Amino acid sequence: MEIAIISREREKNLLRCISFIVRNTILPSSIIIVKTGSFKNKTILQRIRKIIRSAGITLKYKKVKDLGISHARNVACSLVKDTIFAFLDDDEICPKNWIDTATKILLKHQDVIAVTGYKDIYYKRNYWNLIWKELCKKTERLEGYTNFATSSNTFYRIQFLRDAHITYDRSFKTSSEDLVLSQKIKLAHGHMWFSHTLTIWHTYRTSILEMIKQWFDYGRTILTFKYKYVHAHNAKRSICINDFIFQGIKTHTKKLILIPGLLIIDVSFLFGYAYQFICRGLTTSNR
Repeated sequence: MEIAIISREREKNLLRCISFIVRNTILPSSIIIVKTGSFKNKTILQRIRKIIRSAGITLKYKKVKDLGISHARNVACSLVKDTIFAFLDDDEICPKNWIDTATKILLKHQDVIAVTGYKDIYYKRNYWNLIWKELCKKTERLEGYTNFATSSNTFYRIQFLRDAHITYDRSFKTSSEDLVLSQKIKLAHGHMWFSHTLTIWHTYRTSILEMIKQWFDYGRTILTFKYKYVHAHNAKRSICINDFIFQGIKTHTKKLILIPGLLIIDVSFLFGYAYQFICRGLTTSNR
């Protein structure tokens, strides 16, 4: 079992993330860190090395150019030697039973290629974290097969990905790379499992500007995914992108205070979707 972390600028978060990994009841054989650029704080890197070494875990550290999140994830996958590995983001915190829970699920469901789980909010009183919790409400008790595995808090059987030549699409540089990988696993007839018992804490976006930027980007990349993968394959075997549109409205929340925030993310998504549609039309007309 190996854990891979993609890190960019959040060095303090990375240190916190690793400090919780090494507290697990079952420890990984190695922790893979793929870092875009050098550590600005060398002291943090030294502390990370010490924590990992003290836990008896191997550190695989790779510095890469910032060519996008998909490139970084592909580099991490190439460094995996064990049969199972997981992605965890540097702004996430795992509980002590995280690896143990995933191991038990994988042993129970031998046909499953990927096991993914629930992401709880870290900042319990932040408005935009509460928006995320409302969006994820339907998965709080979910258990069973799924068509989508998130980019982190997901464990994979690496050999299936390699045998099926499944990699992250490098054209998805900022987001929705997990959507593409899930689609590729689905098309290769691989099974994915969602378990609410596989829970981590995520420090979601905490300001309105961060949320607008994130959901605008989701709109752009979801449209790209639609044209590149959904239209290119049999619709019955494709992930339905309608599940990713109007997520705010679809919560049917009764919490009136959250409605403005949910409308903001829906509008931001639609602007990103429309922006990419226009850009695609201009590109096509210039050919």
